[in-house]
Amino acid sequence: MSHATPDDGVGTRRNVALWAGVLLPPFAWLLALQVNYSLVTSNCQKARPALLHGVLVGAVVLLGLGALLAWRSWRALRGKPGTLEDSGVGRARFMAVFGLLASGLFALLLVATALPTFLLRPCD
Repeated sequence: MSHATPDDGVGTRRNVALWAGVLLPPFAWLLALQVNYSLVTSNCQKARPALLHGVLVGAVVLLGLGALLAWRSWRALRGKPGTLEDSGVGRARFMAVFGLLASGLFALLLVATALPTFLLRPCD
């Protein structure tokens, strides 16, 4: 028995890309914050700042992936007709733009979180 779902103009793959574009930037920042916090004690004893910088690079890659997915989703939806009142296309456009804005915000937060690892010693 199959259940028919209304076609909202946005496929399952696009939905996954939209959700990834919205959720990857805050996840990348939170992951970098938590991992750096847990590494500070061991890093203070062994003086390995490259480990903290490696966490930052990983977070930038995750954040960039989220931004790329949001950008590609927005570009794919740019030419589709629809308004904000439409259930599918309007929601998808909103999520794509929100993902782009979230990527910018969390990129700034990631820079602000990473500045102390470049300016201070781990034991400060």
